[in-house]
Formats: sequence, structure tokens, C-alpha cells
Amino acid sequence: TLGLGRVVAGDAFALSRDGVHPQQEGQTFIAYHLLRGLGTDGRLAETVINGAAGTVTQTGRCTVSNLSLADGALTFTRTCESLPYPTPEVARPFRFLVQLDDTLNDDRLVVTGLTAPSYALAIDGQPVAEVAAAALAEGINLSQYAGTPMYRQAMEVLDAVRAKDLLDCGFWRTYITTGKADGAGAPAAGLDE
Repeated sequence: TLGLGRVVAGDAFALSRDGVHPQQEGQTFIAYHLLRGLGTDGRLAETVINGAAGTVTQTGRCTVSNLSLADGALTFTRTCESLPYPTPEVARPFRFLVQLDDTLNDDRLVVTGLTAPSYALAIDGQPVAEVAAAALAEGINLSQYAGTPMYRQAMEVLDAVRAKDLLDCGFWRTYITTGKADGAGAPAAGLDE
């Protein structure tokens, strides 16, 4: 990933400022490679709908309810088992290097039997994209769209984890590495540098 990134993006592709500690982009790709090495399955969810009949024909790792077809609008409620792998905004331009969205975030939506050339895709009432009927019939990966509510929720979880990490790191730097406290915050008598 590092070599390909440097070839494709040159100096714009920097995973670490100091060559040791990775930035968000670097952390994203390290986590990606660890997850792939552990055998993580890339299928996040799959929803297949027959738009002409207004029926769900297949689901995987999600449930679909409240399907309605009226006045050319197909609406439904979908609940997935998990959120997409959160790629920070700074790393999104480089996600193609490892086909990140397809290998960890395959959130497949297939809608067949559509008659208009293209359709407006909205999630929770928020416009996401204009999608060709042919693309919907083939299947689109919802994780390709960073503006979806699912992706924003995944980023909120990532931000909360990062905030906790910063607190932990600050505690370690202030107390543990200076010998002022043990892991529970009690004075660490007898510890040297």
C-alpha cells in the first residue's frame, strides 16, 4: 500500500509525519491490513429487491421491513448487523489503493425491475446520489457514498474511540511514564524513569 501510494500520489501520500508514528491515513491502512490478515469478511450487508413487484428477494446481514411501492417511489426500512469500516476523510482519497470499500465495506443494494433511466437515492430522507437504473440492477455499494447516515454513525464511533485514546495517551504520558502513578492512578513509589 505504501509503495503504490507513493507511485500514484507522490508526496501527497504520507502515512507518517516522522516516519514512525502513523497519522489517520496510516492507521486506516494498518487496521485494514490487520483485519484482512485476520480473515475479515468484506460483506457488510446485502439487500436485493424486485422493484417491479415491490418484494424483497434476498437479504444478508440485514433485515428489511416496511417495503412500499407507490407513485414510482420505493421505500423500505433496513437494519444492518454492523456499521461500515470508518475511513477518515483524509484517507478517503487513497481508499482505492486497497479497494477498501469493496473488500471491507461491501454494503450491496440491488434493485431490479426499474423502468426509469435513473433514480434519486435518499436515506433517512437525505439525498445521497442519483443512480442509474442499470447500476441499481447490477448492484451498488452504499459504502462508496460517504454522506450516508450509516457512514456518519461509523465516523462518530471512530471519533469517540479516538477521543478515548487521546485521554489514555495523556494519562500515560503524564502519570505512568513519569513514574507518578500506577495504572490505577495510585502513586507509583519506588519506580524510576
